[in-house]
Formats: sequence, structure tokens, C-alpha cells
Amino acid sequence: MKNNKMSREYNIDYIAGTITVTKKFLKAAGVFGSNEYTLLKQLRADYPDFAFAQKEIAKKNGKQSHKNLTFKKMREHIIIRDGEESERLKRYDYLMEFYKTHAGRYAKIKSWYLEQYKDEYKTEEDTESKVETENNKVLALSR
Repeated sequence: MKNNKMSREYNIDYIAGTITVTKKFLKAAGVFGSNEYTLLKQLRADYPDFAFAQKEIAKKNGKQSHKNLTFKKMREHIIIRDGEESERLKRYDYLMEFYKTHAGRYAKIKSWYLEQYKDEYKTEEDTESKVETENNKVLALSR
């Protein structure tokens, strides 16, 4: 089974002459004597003319990111905006308690929160999500 997992860490493209590896694999291959290190050496020996590329996760353009939106910041915003005795704060506290043991608690509460304040978050743009990245970056690995 380990070989099956390992095969997901890299992909050999015979037509393009590239070996695409994950960032996790490259980091692990940086540890002398690790399984990934040994495998990387073997791949380089078996395919000396192939270029190595790091697999990049495709980022969606226009996807809105709510970086650093924590439970604490949501609660503080509700208090500032609506007051400590507001119905929204009571609902938020209820949801925090209700979803305490549920999987995906953050996603559910964030969804509710953004629905409550959608006008404030509608026009915000995360400049980081606008940065375009290549699907693959060719790595210069010295031999």
C-alpha cells in the first residue's frame, strides 16, 4: 500500500519528459536517507534527461478569501456592529454551542456570519487570490 501512496506523490510524463512531484514530497526528499530521498535519487538515475516540476494547486481567480476570520473576530465584530444584547450575538453564541461537537463547525458558523453581513464582505477583494500562478513550476535541481 505504501507504494500506492508514494505514486501519488509524483507523476512521470513520458511525452513531455517531466516528473511532477508534490511540495510535500520535495520537502521529505530534502531529508537525507528518507524514503523520498532514495526515491528521488532513483528517479533521477532512471530518467536523467527528464526535468522535475513541482505540482501546484490551481487557484481560482475571483475566489473571495476571508483570511484571519476567526471565531473571536466574528464575535467582536457582531458586538461592535450590533451591541452586546443584540439578537445576532445571541444567535451566534447559540450556534457556537450547538455546533460545538459537529464536524465542519467553522464552515457552518462562517457561512451564517457571512450571510448576516454579506453587504460588508461583498465588495472586499483578496488581492492574494488574484495572483495568477502557473500550474507547474520547473525546478532547477542540480546534479
